[in-house]
Amino acid sequence: MEQLNKETLLASINSRMRLKDFIKRIYGYSVTDASFPDRAIAALEAAGRSKASQYYESWVNEYEAAYNAELDKAAHWYRQEFLRYFSLGGLLRSRS
Repeated sequence: MEQLNKETLLASINSRMRLKDFIKRIYGYSVTDASFPDRAIAALEAAGRSKASQYYESWVNEYEAAYNAELDKAAHWYRQEFLRYFSLGGLLRSRS
């Protein structure tokens, strides 16, 4: 089984590929290589996927909005725990 990396991913681009799955991979590689999305989008557009940039931006915006909503939920929970802890007068601290 061939290991998938950025270069083999770029080489696999064709006009009939599932764009949504590919966009997720582009985003994943963008975490460590900020220039990769531009390279991948250019390759997709050269392969005939003229709206690749629009799809990518749309997917990233949707994904990051959902991610931030989850972070907001976690932050709310942590805040509630913090307030509960101190409303008990630092009960956990006194057990140490």
